[in-house]
Amino acid sequence: MKWKILLLIAVISAAVYANSFRNSFHFDDQHFIVENPYIQDLKNIPSFFFSPEHSSFEKVFTSHYRPLLVTSYAINYAIGGLRPAGYHAVNLLFHVGSAFLVYLILQAMLFRNEEENEVVIPIAAALIFAVHPFNSEVVNYITARSSVMCSFFYLLSFYFWIRFRSQNKSNFLLLTSHFYLTSLLAFILAMLTKEIAITLPFML
Repeated sequence: MKWKILLLIAVISAAVYANSFRNSFHFDDQHFIVENPYIQDLKNIPSFFFSPEHSSFEKVFTSHYRPLLVTSYAINYAIGGLRPAGYHAVNLLFHVGSAFLVYLILQAMLFRNEEENEVVIPIAAALIFAVHPFNSEVVNYITARSSVMCSFFYLLSFYFWIRFRSQNKSNFLLLTSHFYLTSLLAFILAMLTKEIAITLPFML
């Protein structure tokens, strides 16, 4: 059932954002991607985690610590060079993943099983999230990947936290739960993508 819902979200999202694949690089894309020599060699990836200055060729834009984001640009470049369509595709994949997580989170919070009459609200919420114009910038604008990528890991951590809290185990077993550890890992990945993820513990 879940894979069908994921496919539905992916198809509808792709239909809505298909025209964005023809868009070129704009604004901050130039110094973060197009003119950034550091992303042109995968050997530079370790340096992204130690040298924020490698996030852009212009020093004025290197105050952010977002190594996982820059790593994603490097992988994009290694696969397709400076063809914008590949970068747009990655943004869309993260957005589809986030919309699917909205479904999973609501399903886990509201219902205990997946009977047909109990998936309407989560599916509706996920589809609204997937196609709402509010999200158009983070999908269409390549450099806004920091937001759509962080959102994916943020929601992933939130989802596994819900699964963790629903377990009925001793305190020790809870702390070694794979749900707890996965939630923690997703939170770290979100933090390595965009600083706003620091709000997650307060949300939990």
